[in-house]
Amino acid sequence: MPTLTQENYLKAIWHLASEGKVTLQRLASHLGVSPASSLAMVRKLAAAKLAGYQRQSGVRLTAKGRTVALDVVRRHRLWELFLTTKLGYRWDEVHRIAEELEHINIPDLADRLDAFLGFPTYDPHGDPIPQRDGTLPPQSKQTLAEQQPGRYQIVGLKSTHERVLAQLVHVKLALGEVVELRERLPYDGTLVLQIGRRRQHLSK
Repeated sequence: MPTLTQENYLKAIWHLASEGKVTLQRLASHLGVSPASSLAMVRKLAAAKLAGYQRQSGVRLTAKGRTVALDVVRRHRLWELFLTTKLGYRWDEVHRIAEELEHINIPDLADRLDAFLGFPTYDPHGDPIPQRDGTLPPQSKQTLAEQQPGRYQIVGLKSTHERVLAQLVHVKLALGEVVELRERLPYDGTLVLQIGRRRQHLSK
């Protein structure tokens, strides 16, 4: 069974791979460690047949490593949903807690949690929850910042950083909300949104 640190690395590699080549530098920066430390762990993952590394292609998960990574992501997102819907936490409060809970790998616990929550497909931030077989529900790739002025429904978040989530809580913007994009300020890309009767400026 992978260690807690190995699970964190596998999850990080999976996340980073969706945005391009996973270099040792990117991996180290994402996890807040030195490149030497990331190289040492990648070598351990390779020895366990969970990942591989080549300078040209970067770090890649094996099929076995991807399965482990998706299991961790599944547990993380299920716990985030449980914390918000059942315990009343705000969506900007749950990530750090779920970072701890995701490593509880008791047989059937994730399946029971999944059933208890009604087999959800998305977490509180709109990110898809991997199914038991590793499949992922579809996710919109379009961002509000890329759109022309008009009315849009918020169905997910590009960033789940606590600062971003806290800003959205402050302006009372939630998933499912229909907003009107009035304009994008040219000097810094700030979005001017009409949310009901309120006009809000949302910075990048």
